[in-house]
Amino acid sequence: MNTLKKLVFALFAMTMITTVFGQPVMQKKSKGSLRDKIIHGTSIQKSLASGDYSFSGTTGTYADLTDAISINNGQLWDDPEGSVPIGFTFKLYGLMLDTVYFGMGLGGLVSSVIDSNFVADYAIIPFEADLIDRGELTGISQSPISYKLEGYAGSRILKIEWKNAGFVGEIGELGTLDDYVNFQVWLFEGTNDIEMHYGSNKVSNPAISYEGETGAFVGVSDKDLVNSYLLSGSPDNPELSDTLANLDGTPADGTIYRFSNLTAGNDNDQPEKVQVKIFPNPVQQVTTVQISHGSLNHAEFLLHDTFGRIVKTIPNIQTNEFSVDCTDLARGLYLYQLTDRGKYTATGKLVVE
Repeated sequence: MNTLKKLVFALFAMTMITTVFGQPVMQKKSKGSLRDKIIHGTSIQKSLASGDYSFSGTTGTYADLTDAISINNGQLWDDPEGSVPIGFTFKLYGLMLDTVYFGMGLGGLVSSVIDSNFVADYAIIPFEADLIDRGELTGISQSPISYKLEGYAGSRILKIEWKNAGFVGEIGELGTLDDYVNFQVWLFEGTNDIEMHYGSNKVSNPAISYEGETGAFVGVSDKDLVNSYLLSGSPDNPELSDTLANLDGTPADGTIYRFSNLTAGNDNDQPEKVQVKIFPNPVQQVTTVQISHGSLNHAEFLLHDTFGRIVKTIPNIQTNEFSVDCTDLARGLYLYQLTDRGKYTATGKLVVE
């Protein structure tokens, strides 16, 4: 790895909620600092471009996710690969995403679509260190990775959690897995803001666990570090940096970092708001979606279950009335989302009987 681009994207195993998650494969990594693996001693510095995100820090009570959907499904993990549907359209920089990805990362990372070489355009980095399942010594997973979609259509939050994660550096140097971290990344519907939440931790040997660094890499970045927002300095009062920077320590239990998207509502090509009527609702077989006001231009209709999983998609809608076949859906409550050119147009509920 020779650039932060490889750190933030090739290494950033961005937690994506997808319908399929790759089987984790245990691979012991070569010893050496994260910086050595990423840049081989090359100094990288770019101008910090303003206008995409602002940063703020606060504190709160950290809570483990409950009734969450497992990503590793009880399997040991080192460099997990896979993807996860977000459950709504999320704007990362200027890219509209419906899925986030893991891909050959050193630790906790979320990214945009990755290619066969595990290189992405953008990445969210809640805690980039060389992490591993603490069950590696016993053969039974002790470090679940999971996600949960909470809230109602229009203001939902996707939460991805790394729980009780250990460090490759410690097991490589000491043969133990005593150190651990807990953290989550939250993606907010509508505002497109990003929060990173940190729970309890134990890092007794930071030089070993962080493999020569003083802490984890945290922030958001594009692949070329032209417009990156990385944190440096004390975890209690970090600063934004335009260099390949990491924190000087581990965020304390209850720490919250927020990256607010400053471009969320500044696009000039926002679609006209539309009013939607769905009948019948509740539906047993086929329902009709009627646009009573406004017009659509290559719109898309998405139907989600209550876990945020996409169960039906109707693309390229250019009429003001269309049908949705629900005969293959289980009984229950569903949330629909009608988008036009990747932006929100209308949301609501559909009941299948």
